Amino acid sequence: MKRLISVDCDLTVCPSDQGWRAWLGQQYGYVKCAMTEYNFGHYYPHAEDPFKYWRELDYFQFQPIEGAVEKLKALSQYFNICFVSAHKGQHSKSKYYWLEEHFPFNCGVILTKEKHLMNNSVLCHIDDRKDMLEKFDSRKRVLYNTPYKQSSDCSVSMVINNWEDFSIKSFCDEYL
Repeated sequence: MKRLISVDCDLTVCPSDQGWRAWLGQQYGYVKCAMTEYNFGHYYPHAEDPFKYWRELDYFQFQPIEGAVEKLKALSQYFNICFVSAHKGQHSKSKYYWLEEHFPFNCGVILTKEKHLMNNSVLCHIDDRKDMLEKFDSRKRVLYNTPYKQSSDCSVSMVINNWEDFSIKSFCDEYL
């Protein structure tokens, strides 16, 4: 029987940050500095509602992050892959169907802010945010690296810098 791995969606397999950056720029003007804060709302202190984007997001405007589909499909030969991702506003239906379309080999999609409730069910959880990973057992924390500052400094068991360079063999050596 295959063991279960959970994977986040936003910024881990979907480049939704690019859409947020563009939406904020169109709504409130473009920022001329490098945006390294995870919360882009920080760059728009006078914006009426910088998070409206997330409540109405249509995921079908995006293609998966380069290499994500191929690498997760390869992993699915050894592990069951489920997506555990945040539920926000009206975009959950779009996110669910986007994940189903691009990752048809997944064994489930769970939309919740309480990702840590999967701790006892999964072999590991892959996420771009350490504050989400810190509630998992240390061996289960796999960080998908992004250019944004982290709000937690918890240790992780493995770092994925990008999907294209991700080694299926190294991952299997660690988790099989």
